[in-house]
This record gives sequence, C-alpha cells and structure tokens, in this order.
Amino acid sequence: MKSIKRFYYANRLRLKVALISMFFVMLSALPLSIYLVLQEVDETGNRQWDEMMYRLSKIESEIRKEGGAQNIPPSFYKALLTPGTVMEIESGGISHNYSLPEIKIPRKGLHAQLENAFIDLFIKKELKEADLEIQKHKRFFNNMKINIFKDRNDDTHVHAEIIVVLANGENDIKVTITKNITSALEQPICDYMCTLPIWLLWFIIAATLSTYFGINVAFKPLGQALQKGFVDVKESNYTKRFDITGKYGKEIAYVKKNINEMLGHMENVLNQNTQALEDISHEVNTHLTAIKQSVDILNIKGIEDEESFNHRISSISHSVKRINQITSTILELSRLRQRPTTYEAETYPLRELLSTYVNYLTVLYPEFHFEVKYPKDKLGIFIEKNHFFVAVKPVMENAVKYSLYSNIRIEVKEIERYVGISITNWGIEIKDEEIPKIFERYFRGEASDEFADGSGLGLNVTDEVLKLYGGYVDVSSVPDGAVHRTTFVLWFPKEICNIKSDAEG
Repeated sequence: MKSIKRFYYANRLRLKVALISMFFVMLSALPLSIYLVLQEVDETGNRQWDEMMYRLSKIESEIRKEGGAQNIPPSFYKALLTPGTVMEIESGGISHNYSLPEIKIPRKGLHAQLENAFIDLFIKKELKEADLEIQKHKRFFNNMKINIFKDRNDDTHVHAEIIVVLANGENDIKVTITKNITSALEQPICDYMCTLPIWLLWFIIAATLSTYFGINVAFKPLGQALQKGFVDVKESNYTKRFDITGKYGKEIAYVKKNINEMLGHMENVLNQNTQALEDISHEVNTHLTAIKQSVDILNIKGIEDEESFNHRISSISHSVKRINQITSTILELSRLRQRPTTYEAETYPLRELLSTYVNYLTVLYPEFHFEVKYPKDKLGIFIEKNHFFVAVKPVMENAVKYSLYSNIRIEVKEIERYVGISITNWGIEIKDEEIPKIFERYFRGEASDEFADGSGLGLNVTDEVLKLYGGYVDVSSVPDGAVHRTTFVLWFPKEICNIKSDAEG
C-alpha cells in the first residue's frame, strides 16, 4: 500500500493528465462509434430493400412469362418467402396471401430501448429517402409506394412495405410485399452493444498508457533542460538565465519567461539589499567614528570640563539621531524597491491626510507657522497612507531645515489628471543646474552642505514613491527679496479622485 501511495504522489501529474486524456478520447470515440453503427444499420436496411426489390422483379418476370398471376402456382410465391415476410397478390378482384411466420421474441428492457432508438433514427432517415428509392426503380415499376411502419400489436417491431401495380393487359396486378425487418436491424446494434464495453475498456487502457508514457517521453528532455538551467543558474551565482528554445511549446516559453523575470527580480532585490547594507555601513561607520572620538576624549579629559563634556554628549546624541534617521530612510527606500506594488492603496480625503501630518509638524516644530490652503473641491488621493507620509516627510523636513523664516506655505492644487501638494519655504537657493540632481542618491547641493547636515537620501525616497504611483515632482527656486522662495510640488495622478464625502473642502 505504501509503495502504491509513493507511486501516486510521484506520478500524480502524469496520472491526472492521462485520466483527462482518457476522458476526452472516450468522448470522441462514442460519437464515432454511434455513427459507425448507424451506417451499419443503414446498410442492413438497404440490403433488405434490395432483397424485396429482387422478389418483386422475379414476380414481375414470372407474371409476364406466364401471361398472368392466375397462371403462377402458389409454390413459386412460397419459394420467395423468408421468415417474417408476407406477400399479397391481387388480380381481377381476387387476392392471394402468402406468408412465412417467424417467432417474435419479446423485446423489453434497456437493451431493447437502445435498439429502438437506433431503429427510430433509421425509420426517419428511410422515410426521407423513400422518394429517392422510388425514383431509383421507376424504370422498372411505374407505380410504386414504400412504407415503413410499426406493428400495431407490438410497436417494438418494425415492418417495411413495398406496393407495386403491374400492368397486365386489361387487368392490373397489385403486388404487396411486407417484411419484419426488426431482427435484421437489431443484429448490428446488438453486436455494437456487446462489443462497446470491450472497446471502451480498450480506449481507457490505450489512452491512459499512451498518455502516461507519452508524457514521460515528452517531459524527459524538458526535465533535463530545466535541470541543466537550474545548475547553470546556481553555478553563475544566479546571474545566468534559462535558455530553453521554443520547441517545448509556448506554455514552457511562458514559464521560462516568468522564471527569468523572477530571477531578475531576485537579483535586483539582492543588489538593493547589498547596496542598502553598504549605504548603512558607510553612513553608520562615519557617525560611529565620531562617537568613538567623543568617547575617547571623554575618557582622557573626564567629566571635569563641563563645557567639553556637554559638547561631546551633544555630539554623541546627534550622531545617534543621524544613525537612526539614515537607517530608517535607507530601509524605507529598500522596502519601496522590493515591493513596487500598490495593492493596499485606498482613496483617502486629501485634507484629512494633510491635516494629520501638519498637526504632527506643529508639535514637532512649535516655532514654525504652517499656512495651509485647500481648494473648495473635495479632493481625494489614491495611495497607501504610509506611502503618503513617506513621500511628504523629506520635503517638509527640508522646508523647515533650510528655511530662514518661520513660515511654511502648503497649498493643494489640481490640474487635469493630477492633484498636487505645494510646499514653499523662504531660505537658501537651489541652483538651476542642481535641480535635476537633487533626487539622486546622496546628492547634496553646495549651499545645503554648508547650511545643514543630511544624508542625501530623503528626496530620493520621495521620488521613488511618486514614480510608484505614476506621479512626479516640480521644483522651483526663485529670488524673493533677500532670500529665495523654493517650492516643491508633489503631483499624484487622479486615478480615483474627486471623492464624495461629508468633509468640508
């Protein structure tokens, strides 16, 4: 039993495909076999017609030879009879009947019902073609009628009837031949139904075995190619890609494409993680060095020099704060690049999001005044809430950090397909040649280096978030009196905007 289970689990895909193939083979085989048996029934019926037409031609020849039906001995007619056949010769008002009875076997049950269904199909077909049969023999018999009917007393038996009027001088001779054709028609049907289980069993075995071994033959080279591909990928430290030709079909080519894309994504994630670790290591080492220097000086001078002690403690605290900021920024940037999706995004009222963040800024920077202006329209933005704060945070912090005045202006704008958040401060200049570079990793302008410290990563995070949602950033820095008015506008596309809410616009 265990070996059977192991075989099943090892080959369940092949077995499932084999069973599906068997099912479709059976579906295709049954209509074909039914068609063939109908053809056989039709040929049997045609043979019955031919036999009856042969008897008619013999009777006509004998009547012409003897000069009338009354001159033909009954033995002639009886010699033409077969079981289940009835002949009626009518001439000059006199009718003669000749018959050879047959033993009728009761036809009941499912077997008989299936046979009757086939015979009914044959009857419908022959009735449609009766005129063709009459035209076929018109040159021999000018007056012919063909009937197919069921026995009045037993509707499971079918009779074929041919009526011909033969001209014989002044007296016409009417010949009627009736034959019970049920036994002849049911023979091929019975043979079919007897052999059907054998054929179905053969189809099941043949389809299952051929599919099972066919899959083995077809998938063996594919398995070898995949195995070689995986080995090559591992040996190349996951830099090489699968190279499987199109001879395995478009489905395998599609799988290959997805695997290569997945490997490419994994390589990008690995490179990004490596870069993030290098970035964190570089930045953290710089500040750890500063902390170590401060600790060394404290060890040498002790805590007697209060001014020096406070300065070193402040320097250590600043370095720790910077380490936390840098680590948080780099990790956030890494997460954005590793999961470039918006599947948790929802539509939020923009005023609600912005008010929440401005209230936080008011507490964080009590010395600053944040002037916020909203449009009359009730606007919404389709975004993950955390992504919104991640995108806005670096721009807001820079506005505060590089401002020479305590006033920050925030304005919500709307143009065509975009909703924008404009953040303006009055402070140092961003040169025109520096604007295209400020979103690059670690780029810092000349004035910013002298004015305030930073990692050069914050605006890169903002740019990554906006690209994720199909947005962009506009930057301008123009003279305004003794300072420069610098404005960042974060444009988010209106994928699901202008929402209806009870909030005031």
